Amino acid sequence: MTTRVYLLDMGTLLLDMSFVTWNHGQGIDYRFPVFAVYVDTGDKKVLLDTGFEKEWVERNLPFEKPEQSEDQTIVAQLAAVGVRPEEIDIVVNSHLHFDHCSGNHYFPGAQFIMSKTELRHAYVPDPWERLGYDKNLVDMPGAKYTLLPP
Repeated sequence: MTTRVYLLDMGTLLLDMSFVTWNHGQGIDYRFPVFAVYVDTGDKKVLLDTGFEKEWVERNLPFEKPEQSEDQTIVAQLAAVGVRPEEIDIVVNSHLHFDHCSGNHYFPGAQFIMSKTELRHAYVPDPWERLGYDKNLVDMPGAKYTLLPP
């Protein structure tokens, strides 16, 4: 049995360079890629992060100027490797900023694994992080969660 790993291209977002380089390069636009990772272990189909949804970013954070084609959505990227959303067994969210979990709702049957601390931040973000989190992206009644210790 062979494990296969796929890097999924979810598009790009725009930030001020100083967010990436710890206050250096203020006023310089920096366009960065967003990825998700699909792992087929042979026994389980696992997704690491679910990327962003362009419409959500345009509505909530338009200054991040999202670029995402129809082919770069999480559903299309999985389809390109022959996987349907309902086939995903596990979604691991590295953290719960919008660009890592906006596509979670496409996987209602999956087991979600995330940090308990991150889930708290999604519901009650620190003031300087409030733009990165949206509880509505992870509040999925009936979802199966495994919360990792802080």
